[in-house]
Amino acid sequence: MTSSVALTPACAALVAAFLVDVAADVIALVVHGVAVACFGLPSRHHPVAKAPEEEFAALAAAEAALDRG
Repeated sequence: MTSSVALTPACAALVAAFLVDVAADVIALVVHGVAVACFGLPSRHHPVAKAPEEEFAALAAAEAALDRG
């Protein structure tokens, strides 16, 4: 539901920008592509956590280490 609500104004903005200035759309596309690449390329080799249980276990281990030290 949320993604479809966000998609509607995004498409409207894209069409409006294209009608006003084609260069604006090209610049927006390049900026978006760079942002996706900066997020996607490094994160494919370094996932944050594989499962919520693993993340909770890592947090518990870190808290235990703080309590000991």
